[in-house]
Amino acid sequence: MNDRAIHSNVLREARVSSAQRRAYDTLLPQFGIPYSAQPLDPSAVLGMNSPKILEIGFGMGESTAAPHAD
Repeated sequence: MNDRAIHSNVLREARVSSAQRRAYDTLLPQFGIPYSAQPLDPSAVLGMNSPKILEIGFGMGESTAAPHAD
């Protein structure tokens, strides 16, 4: 068995590309929802009362894109 510690010279931090930063700066004001300590009312924010799907994380959007029965 090898008891040596694993050593890596790679920085383990998030990197934001210039395109990602540009999208964040230009699209967040249009599509972002400002933080509030109060619970969010999706119907009020979206301006409609329809079924909601909550996808958590940075997946590929499978649950959002899948057809859903009303």
